[in-house]
Amino acid sequence: MKPKITYRKITNKDIDLLFEWSNDELTRENSFNTNRIDYVEHQEWFLKKINNKNALYLISEVNNIPAALIRFDMEKDFALMGINLDKKFRGKGLSFIFLNDCCILFFEKYKLPIKAYIKDNNFASINIFLKAGFILEETIVYKNQKTHVYEKTAKI
Repeated sequence: MKPKITYRKITNKDIDLLFEWSNDELTRENSFNTNRIDYVEHQEWFLKKINNKNALYLISEVNNIPAALIRFDMEKDFALMGINLDKKFRGKGLSFIFLNDCCILFFEKYKLPIKAYIKDNNFASINIFLKAGFILEETIVYKNQKTHVYEKTAKI
């Protein structure tokens, strides 16, 4: 049976869930800041993001169960994208679906190119972004890490 996948904007009730996901071991390992996130720091970040008109944060749900956070932070000339899966949903081939669907949703409203900064040893993310049509734009040092910058633009 095919799972029912839906998307919704984050709400205040997601604060603890996102805190849990952000402190997952693999999430910390693949993040540019590998330190555990403090709850007070998380609350401040969450309140800024939920009220920011230049941020689009979506929760992907599988059969009404939260499975991933897909985020877009609007910069001047592009939107910075990230994805974080609940560990229970990893390895099921869902990342590509979430990423692809959310890019479509994003481009329905915005025309900015989407960029993703991915550490060079995060092969799972690199493969998923490539599969979703992102193109390697450049390799840089970002926050003291060798980083690949991938980009996807709206089809006109």
